[in-house]
Amino acid sequence: MSHVRFGSGGVERLEKRLMRVQRWIDRCMEGCRCKAWNSAIAELECARAELDSASREIWEEASETQIRMQPRWLYGS
Repeated sequence: MSHVRFGSGGVERLEKRLMRVQRWIDRCMEGCRCKAWNSAIAELECARAELDSASREIWEEASETQIRMQPRWLYGS
């Protein structure tokens, strides 16, 4: 898994990842329209995996941002 760093082009990478999620969902909807249920489920599972990965990266960045924003005296520097 690549780690997103929002300060170094990470936002653009995250946006691309989320656009991939949207494409997986669009493909799932098309599969449903065609009643290709196995295909629709496969597309949805891919979207879920991509979304889970993006979510972890956002949470990681949020927790690191929280640590950087704390006063220095909290970590003994």
